[in-house]
Amino acid sequence: MKVGDKLFVPPGSYRGAVGRTYTVAKVGRVWATMEETWAPRVNIASMRTDDRQAKVYASEEALAAEIELSNSWSDLAADLRNLYSRPNHLGHEQIAAIRALIWPEVKP
Repeated sequence: MKVGDKLFVPPGSYRGAVGRTYTVAKVGRVWATMEETWAPRVNIASMRTDDRQAKVYASEEALAAEIELSNSWSDLAADLRNLYSRPNHLGHEQIAAIRALIWPEVKP
């Protein structure tokens, strides 16, 4: 993160924010401060506002991409919860491969 970068704070996420892009005015070791005096400080490591209420994004498009990814995961999780038995076309190796994709630290 550097001075001049734009950061998007989602609507309703910070003291009545309406969904707005702020410009970074100063970057310290921990916090980035915006040009607008009423804007929240942002923790550089967590990308959260100083009151930890809101996650901040590089753009509205980045927020939309994260929402889409989250929705895709939720759909997959719901589909898996609705399976009461193993699909006949999946074998041990395929199930182990799926587990390795989701939990890479688990050995099959």
